[in-house]
Amino acid sequence: MTLLLVACGVPCGFAVRRRLAHVLPRLVRAQMLLLATPLALAAGLVFVPRFDAVAAMATLIAAEAAGVFAGGLVNERGGTRHVSLTASSSNTGIWAIPIAGLFLGPAAVSFVAVFDQMSFPRGLVLTSRLRRFAPTPQAARTALVDYAPAAALVCGLVLHGLLGRPDALASWLPRIGIASAVANMLLIGAALPSTRPQAVHARQALLGALFRFVPATLGLTLLYLLGVHPPAAAWLLAFAPSYYSMLTLSRLYGYDGREAVATAITTTAAAAGILPLLLLALR
Repeated sequence: MTLLLVACGVPCGFAVRRRLAHVLPRLVRAQMLLLATPLALAAGLVFVPRFDAVAAMATLIAAEAAGVFAGGLVNERGGTRHVSLTASSSNTGIWAIPIAGLFLGPAAVSFVAVFDQMSFPRGLVLTSRLRRFAPTPQAARTALVDYAPAAALVCGLVLHGLLGRPDALASWLPRIGIASAVANMLLIGAALPSTRPQAVHARQALLGALFRFVPATLGLTLLYLLGVHPPAAAWLLAFAPSYYSMLTLSRLYGYDGREAVATAITTTAAAAGILPLLLLALR
């Protein structure tokens, strides 16, 4: 029922996208401030460290952040504004967590959930790149909202270390997460462009797919060659699609929404094609 509720967000948002078009940037930042920020704070407060796969987790975070930063350099040197070059950031909540739960078990779900919580350095790089190369100029004061989720997670981790883990908050974390996911899917539906991607967007999406899959795969392969064996969930994240909120962030910052759609479709198709072979190899 929960997955159905989240999935229904996209068609519902798509149905009302014209009515929401003029206020969509405000709605996106409202979701950041009112849902994503409390969720990040709560996650930091209740987070229980699991260090058995910390090397793989750190490698993935570094690889995705490096990919996003490299995409920014390509935009800077080419004088372009391609949102597909931020595709290194993986899709955790909509792709990796459900698949891990279905095929890889609780340990894999835990790894992905912890990775999602601890990958705020990648989120900081992603936000800074999106803001810096945004076709629509961003007011300086909006940075307070854009960086709020990452800052809230850090505050939560610090408070956890100082005051301990508030067990009563743990039961509320999934509820906040579901509310945030539903709101995010509604906004994704509302952000879908009215025109279809063209061939030029598909070509740019292929470049985005390289940024999505190559850095993380190289990082985990290097770990393996050094004698460290990444868990199955780490490989699942390495071959996950790009983050779907690229669509809403494209509208927020003024990037081409058709390029974001093409990138999401391309990376999802690639991930879906690789998934059976990946699951076979991990068993």
